[in-house]
Amino acid sequence: MPTRAGVLHTESVNASPQPETIPDTSVRAITDDGAFRVIVARTTSTVQEVARLQKASGLNAKTLGDLLTATILFRETMAPDLRVQGILRGAGKRGTLIADSAPGGLTRGLMQTSDQATIVATEGAQLQMMRSLRNGAINQGVVAVPLAAASLRPPWPT
Repeated sequence: MPTRAGVLHTESVNASPQPETIPDTSVRAITDDGAFRVIVARTTSTVQEVARLQKASGLNAKTLGDLLTATILFRETMAPDLRVQGILRGAGKRGTLIADSAPGGLTRGLMQTSDQATIVATEGAQLQMMRSLRNGAINQGVVAVPLAAASLRPPWPT
């Protein structure tokens, strides 16, 4: 997508395809001067299929979908040519959600729960993002969900 003088140009689409016919995709664009970058992703079909295969429903399906999308966006932003994994470990060992995004579009997800427990990013949960480097080493970051997050009320019923 060529850009000039720091302005991002996009193509307009005349027809409005049905949502189920639009393929999942991600697009990266940057201005010629490097001052502005945008990354967008459509992950609807991928998220729905992973949730179906993992028998995830309700809040677990939503959280798994969020993790899948976040992992894709993280890879597109930080390491477009490398494999990236996102792992959310639920508080109190309630379960783990795993998202895996590889160059070329392969995206996978896994849900491991005890008795279909709900896995959310609340106090005590842990998010780990990692990527495989070209030399085989693994670069990773781990973030514990802070106590302050516990005071935030989620937009869903608890």
